[in-house]
Amino acid sequence: MTRNVVFLHPAGTQPDSWVGVVNALPPGVTPWLPNVSTGDLGSQFADVEKLLDRNELRDVALVAFGTGAPAAVLLAARQPHRVNSLVLASPLLHVDPERTQAMARALKWVPGFLLKRRGMDKHEMLARLAEGPVHEPAAALAEITAPTLLLSTQEKQVAEQVSQTAERMPQATVRVIEDVSGAWYEDDPDRFSSEVFQFLDQGR
Repeated sequence: MTRNVVFLHPAGTQPDSWVGVVNALPPGVTPWLPNVSTGDLGSQFADVEKLLDRNELRDVALVAFGTGAPAAVLLAARQPHRVNSLVLASPLLHVDPERTQAMARALKWVPGFLLKRRGMDKHEMLARLAEGPVHEPAAALAEITAPTLLLSTQEKQVAEQVSQTAERMPQATVRVIEDVSGAWYEDDPDRFSSEVFQFLDQGR
């Protein structure tokens, strides 16, 4: 039986940033890659919902990285009948206004072409940082019933985000992945896929 898995990419990247992970998927998995690179959280949620409706997907696993997490959280909370599992890797869900402003100031000094080499869009990243509070779906976390995996790295900011999320999702499984950082789903897609499906396979 085919398993449908929806992958939500972080701000500043495109759906094809998942290509390495897609190539590392185990047999029997159909990946779905909605584009959530534009608009606010509401429109990103709507885009994912439209993809599911259009393809009549009624039983999916959601895998989100970084700022792709808020839309995944909302969908899992609002449509629990549709989401069988949730994986949030290095999720950015809790916004510190001062830290966000500092990140935006630093990002303005980074040449756009350097980010483009990594498949990132500087203007989109700045716009997403400016949204601020829309990335705080805290109330939705407590409403999620799907089995959830939180993947953390040893980076301080990521660990803090995962810790805050875990406090509101005591039923979630937390795994700290060593020797990786940044967009590690792109840098080490085989390992990312292995971690994700080790968890998803438990629910089969």
